[in-house]
Amino acid sequence: WFLNKIAPLSPAYNLSFAARVLGRLEPAAFEEALQILVDRHDALRSTYPMIDGEPRRRVVGAAQARVTRVDCSGRPAEQVRQQIERDHRQPFDLESGPLLRAQIYEQAAGERVVLISVHHIALDGTALFVALEELFALYSALLHDTPIPAASGAASFAGFAEWQAGYVGGAGRDRAYWAN
Repeated sequence: WFLNKIAPLSPAYNLSFAARVLGRLEPAAFEEALQILVDRHDALRSTYPMIDGEPRRRVVGAAQARVTRVDCSGRPAEQVRQQIERDHRQPFDLESGPLLRAQIYEQAAGERVVLISVHHIALDGTALFVALEELFALYSALLHDTPIPAASGAASFAGFAEWQAGYVGGAGRDRAYWAN
């Protein structure tokens, strides 16, 4: 948060995943899968406004997940790559969000690139790949009309923080063990 305030236009904390999709891609199902993911994980619905001179985390109850479709048909591959790079580098507004973006770059018939970008304050690299696995499982379930998979075990940062506080709170025995 602090570094974002110093350099708000810096893409240093943008994490992105891009994948070329050949063949079928149903944008409506993809957007619905993204919405389910955002609904499940409060980190993806969080913003970080200044309140009483301090940064505070605010979880938005409902946030609209949007997938932007970009028509790149007829454009050279290098231009498309440059567009994807520019979109990856777009800064995030931590105070108003959203901290997750998704784009589908439509190229030739049956060829697309999907770009998912998130600010590091919401997800780190490992969490991004866990979220992507969940997103792809949700998309597959929607596409094939099968049951929506349950949320992953790490349901929320708040749940993890609560668990960790209990674990650390009972760590006195562990400290004594390691001190001797």
